[in-house]
Amino acid sequence: MARKAQPAGGYATGKDVAQRAGVSTITVSRVFNPAWEGKIRPETVERVRQVAQELNYRPNGVARSLVNRRTNIIAVVIGQSAGFFYSEILTDLVRRIQKSGRQALVFSLDLYDDVARILEQVAQHRVDAVVVTSSALRTDVMRPLEDMGMPVILFKRSAEQTNISGIWCDERQGALLAADCLLRTGCRQIGIVAHPHGGTGRAQAFAEELARQNITPVQTVWGDYSYESGQQAARKLLTDHRLDAIFCEEDTMAMACLDIAREEFGLRVPDDLAIIGFDNNTAAALPAYNITTVAHPIVDMLDALMEAIEQVTCDPHTPVRRQFEMSLLERSTTK
Repeated sequence: MARKAQPAGGYATGKDVAQRAGVSTITVSRVFNPAWEGKIRPETVERVRQVAQELNYRPNGVARSLVNRRTNIIAVVIGQSAGFFYSEILTDLVRRIQKSGRQALVFSLDLYDDVARILEQVAQHRVDAVVVTSSALRTDVMRPLEDMGMPVILFKRSAEQTNISGIWCDERQGALLAADCLLRTGCRQIGIVAHPHGGTGRAQAFAEELARQNITPVQTVWGDYSYESGQQAARKLLTDHRLDAIFCEEDTMAMACLDIAREEFGLRVPDDLAIIGFDNNTAAALPAYNITTVAHPIVDMLDALMEAIEQVTCDPHTPVRRQFEMSLLERSTTK
């Protein structure tokens, strides 16, 4: 079929497509809205898209946002010390946001960034909602988030003590699972690798559970969730102490501890040393590592996050809060 002439005056509009296809402008809008996929008769979709191709029509997102007072943009704030776990989540989250007919605008919040400056950049884009991951959070971030004047959803961080939305796991419960795993297999000389600014409460809950069993952690060493910091932490712990277990607040650091224990100290894992991580990232499950870890129900949490985005964009004054339980995945680094 020969391409028909484009309407005079430049770009084709939804009205032009509607007139030529014999449908309403609302139908044209819905054909190009992913949220309506599968809800319009296939022959109508085919006819509208054929006419749109002939007229070289592209939906005008700016015009649509002026009509409904939404930009269809969701800001995602993530910290630089995110590791494998957050990289995987970010990829899936962006895909889900795009599939919903919106766009994701990603901001990176470093540990030493001016929080107010980053949040001001977010606000300038007039986004419909802001998703903030726990890796981006420090204690001085919470108040500016509550004062942003737009819907904010914390992901993997409790929102119970705030007036904003949140999707999170009971990470203290997850840390108790890790402690129980080591204690019931006879471990008593236990070191901890934790993030000094993590704010997750994992290491504290783990140490409290040991104390309940009259056991004191041998030492807590700091790491920033990177592989390099995990290596340094393992060297310090294993040089200074004779341990039978290490609990890491994050899987990447646990992977580093495993490598150092085997390659530099000649230890057999788990016979000489047990290692437990946290988060269940893909790399930690590889056969070379196969690390015992504490897992989030990520699919369910992302489903809940997308539902929360829908709800807060319709009703920004009613916070959405969902808490999930964690599970222990026992693999080859524990007995």
